[in-house]
Amino acid sequence: SLSAEFKRNIPAFEISSHIYSSDKKLRLIKVDKITYYEGDYIKQDLKLERITKEGVILAFSEGLFSLEITDSWNL
Repeated sequence: SLSAEFKRNIPAFEISSHIYSSDKKLRLIKVDKITYYEGDYIKQDLKLERITKEGVILAFSEGLFSLEITDSWNL
């Protein structure tokens, strides 16, 4: 569970596409019509660490958190 302060500081974004594959090179998400791969920065200080079957793992402000794909529709 993320603290309220941590959640407030995360920049808003919406994942419009989420593709998971056992082949890491084929994993991607789309945010604001831009394609991102593992290791890319979605926003300043918001890094896409890993794409999982259920969603994504993101790094923000020196912390990691996971986001299920259905949760991202509410950001």
